[in-house]
Amino acid sequence: MAISYKVVPEQYLRIQKNMKEQNLDAIIALSLENFYWISNSLVSTMKSIPDRLGAVISIADEDPILLTCSIEESLVVGSTWIKDVRTYEEFKESPIAILAEILRKKGLAKARIGIEMDYIVARFYDELKRELPEIELIDVSRLFLLMRMVKTQREIDILSHAAYTTERAMTEGFYAARMGN
Repeated sequence: MAISYKVVPEQYLRIQKNMKEQNLDAIIALSLENFYWISNSLVSTMKSIPDRLGAVISIADEDPILLTCSIEESLVVGSTWIKDVRTYEEFKESPIAILAEILRKKGLAKARIGIEMDYIVARFYDELKRELPEIELIDVSRLFLLMRMVKTQREIDILSHAAYTTERAMTEGFYAARMGN
């Protein structure tokens, strides 16, 4: 299968390139930072509610799949470029069981999968290994850091705007400050 998007974000191309270099069949992003970096969807509850798993599944030479809690579906669909958004019902379905089913259906039950070991909780890791006992999980936590070190043009524009806005606010604050206030 091939990637079907007409315009593929630069970060997804970077993931595809690194998957090939690392001999991985897929990479799963679990941290809030990398979920957002790939999907452009900020699900802040992923940080405050660790059981609310969100994942972007990047498969070699295929379109990505985004997995999120059904509570977050409208937020995610409204902000992401990823077309294939799957959900699970919190407290009723295991997000790992859904993730494992996605991997099985994609023929990845015995694959080399990169996963953020720094972010997967032990309970979820154990469940994934029970669901897919022949899967080989490779830690890609550092790989994500390396991929994100080089900024995309979009990231450069965002950081430049933030720096300009911050400098302007500080300058206005200095001019407005008065002794004794």
